[in-house]
Amino acid sequence: MFFDKHSTFTKIPLSLLWLIPNSFKRFIVRLILRDSLIPECVIESTAETISSPVTQNIIHLANNEFQIVKNHDDTLFPNEYRDRIILYYGKNDGWVPESCVEEKIERLGKSCVMIDNNGSDHAFVNLNGDFMAKTVVSLFEPFLKTLL
Repeated sequence: MFFDKHSTFTKIPLSLLWLIPNSFKRFIVRLILRDSLIPECVIESTAETISSPVTQNIIHLANNEFQIVKNHDDTLFPNEYRDRIILYYGKNDGWVPESCVEEKIERLGKSCVMIDNNGSDHAFVNLNGDFMAKTVVSLFEPFLKTLL
């Protein structure tokens, strides 16, 4: 919240991002993504996001998202569809506080909240794609069986 509310304060250090060479930005991206199969175009486009305006937008969107997720309207989860809505949280991703996850379980029930104990990072789709694909398929299987 602090950086979002004090955007002038963040502009000064973030404006220095243009000094970082593109080759170093690509190195950082490769180090974070840790997958040699990721195409070079993804590395390049991700490295381009390391800039002052993009970082400021990320800070703003992250703060906004956290407020919306934390204070969502329970009527968005009607009882007749609760078995089809799943909020997926990574236990070790550090993005959503554990207290928020527990609150969601209390408000919506255990059937709507799934906690990943696989150790996946917040970027689970990028870093744990195989595991996530299998997880999503396993979530759809009960519904597919009722249709056939």
